[in-house]
Amino acid sequence: MAQHHVPTSLDQITAEVMTDALRSSGFDEVVVSSVSAERIAIGEGFLGELARLTLDYSTGSGPATAIAKIPTTDSGLKPIGDLLDVYGREHRAYANLLSQMKVRTPQAYLNVGDDESLAYCLVLEDVGGFASGDHHAGATLEQARAAVVAAAGVHGRWWNQVDQFDWVPPIDSPLNMGLQGMINDLVKQADFEKRPAELTEPQWTAFAAGEDAALAAAITIVENHPEVRDAVMARARSLIGEQKVPVPVIPS
Repeated sequence: MAQHHVPTSLDQITAEVMTDALRSSGFDEVVVSSVSAERIAIGEGFLGELARLTLDYSTGSGPATAIAKIPTTDSGLKPIGDLLDVYGREHRAYANLLSQMKVRTPQAYLNVGDDESLAYCLVLEDVGGFASGDHHAGATLEQARAAVVAAAGVHGRWWNQVDQFDWVPPIDSPLNMGLQGMINDLVKQADFEKRPAELTEPQWTAFAAGEDAALAAAITIVENHPEVRDAVMARARSLIGEQKVPVPVIPS
């Protein structure tokens, strides 16, 4: 059942709605006098509609902007999102999971949903000032490391505990298994077979110095060229010697 009225279009996120939402989020006594919405991420999030809300106040002060998110109003796409339960799962994640994880997530000023009508609405803290990932340019080493640490904060908190949430699909559910074809295609397109089955001397020098790229190249060779595995491992051991290498541990 709906906790409150659930806006089903961006223009239904009114000054009154935002006043109530912000007051319940710790911005006591504020009164929002006007809300203007500017659509963002058009053509990117095809299952949802996003807008940056600009907020003006007649009393008190609060965030200058916020991000509104509702299901797509495209009648051809909305059933896909409903079938995958993407809107309901996001609503429940903000309500029940995210606050318990060791990961910084945007504050939800408004998180309402109705599982009967399949209407959902999120109004979130605007974190647009942070750097966004670029799936064309890829990640830097520093960004990749940060992503792995963040992933540990997500998975470590709920390791072997998600069964208590019947709305989280298990890894072997048809919903997730449908991704296997995509994964197989990505593996086929990977360049493992194009990599030489040995490291160059400059790469071995970098390996001995502990450079991550050289270590990754050595691991790739060991995993994909079993005929040279023993030789690579022997060279690696001779270079590493008695060095103690820390191993990351997923937090409990």
